[in-house]
Amino acid sequence: MSAPDRTNASAICLSLGALLGYAAAYFFGLPKPIYLPVEGAWTFAPGPESITMGWYGLMLWGLAGAVVALPWARLSRVQAVCRRPWVMGVVLALLVASMLGIAGTEFVHWILTHEP
Repeated sequence: MSAPDRTNASAICLSLGALLGYAAAYFFGLPKPIYLPVEGAWTFAPGPESITMGWYGLMLWGLAGAVVALPWARLSRVQAVCRRPWVMGVVLALLVASMLGIAGTEFVHWILTHEP
């Protein structure tokens, strides 16, 4: 297996692992650390009136997904699939579609929960 094939397989596995970790935490409401910028504190259970930043916790779940997916890149079957030229295009399309889906979901949620 050549170095570019291993790199390609690693990039694909890392991307998909990060996507799955982030999406699972986002859509299934997995517990995540939430930063309270006004108080300057971290919590897992913010109050209803708190100003929160949950992005950091979602990024931690994405990082965890990438770390879990990295060993899969070393499997010979994964590397064989990643050699095909269309695979990177499919992965890129999945990443873009999922990012747009998450952003759209966030926007619709924000519109529905905030009063004019």
